[in-house]
Amino acid sequence: MPQITELPASIEMAARRSAGAGTGNELLARLTVDPYANVVSYEFADTVGSATVDVHGYMPVGWVGQRLARLPADSRVGSWSYAESDERNLLAGLSYLLVNADGERPTRAQIEEVGAPDPTFEDYVTVTPMAGACQGNGTIVGVVEDVPLQMDPAQVIIGRTPAVSLPDGRRQQEIGCAIRVGGARIEGLGEIEIGMFGHKNVGWIESMRPGSDFPAKMMLDVQKSYITPAGTFYRDKEEFIAENIMRFPPFGVEFRAVDPIAPLFDVRTRQRVGHIELKWLVPLCYVDPASFPSAALSRTTLRRDELTP
Repeated sequence: MPQITELPASIEMAARRSAGAGTGNELLARLTVDPYANVVSYEFADTVGSATVDVHGYMPVGWVGQRLARLPADSRVGSWSYAESDERNLLAGLSYLLVNADGERPTRAQIEEVGAPDPTFEDYVTVTPMAGACQGNGTIVGVVEDVPLQMDPAQVIIGRTPAVSLPDGRRQQEIGCAIRVGGARIEGLGEIEIGMFGHKNVGWIESMRPGSDFPAKMMLDVQKSYITPAGTFYRDKEEFIAENIMRFPPFGVEFRAVDPIAPLFDVRTRQRVGHIELKWLVPLCYVDPASFPSAALSRTTLRRDELTP
């Protein structure tokens, strides 16, 4: 069973200017999270001055999230409240400050826990609901050719087995997943429905060197069905892999397809009728199992952050 950890009465966090943005890892704000009152208290550094500061989330570095709160420009100290369902994303470092000073380029500062322990593989079963985005092109012979497959954020529930030691001293966990996509569109076909095909959606995560769980590499094999006006199609294999992952969940890490061309079959005839060209898959944030699409993504237009080096 997943392990439940009681949260402390307060959690210290900090927002630092992204490395490469001009002044390195400069501290812009100290923050304290009260997980029982669902309140974040903050104190700005002097360098923030009278700049306008917005809180954004819930996205990892490299992705843009929606504005969650605007903080008063005339006070260096204050607080804001957050929804209970957003707490896991907040504590996981998936929110950030956007500092807007007059005449200057906006500064992004990710909010992260101070003194967080180094991540390790768990020695017990875990179940993690998360959301992600993916991109690809589709071809159905005689219908559409090499058109973008525009998928809404996917909800993924990943289960991991307890970690085991490999003969060379590295460690590994097996993965099983279930995926639900809110919807999708294919140019020339219109709206389509995406679901699971089959029951074996497997993978693994394993350390890349002995004596340390991270960095790690991770693989997922996902099977999907596509219900379209032109018929129902499926892929029997969709393998994505990423290396040098520094923690799990690997939010913001871009997974690439092992074989970019995934054959597409007609569910009725079992004949190959085209293919999907797989581009990338990126896990983004935790989801609230009670809401789909995820409340953390429902008002967010997914795009990369131009401020991030």
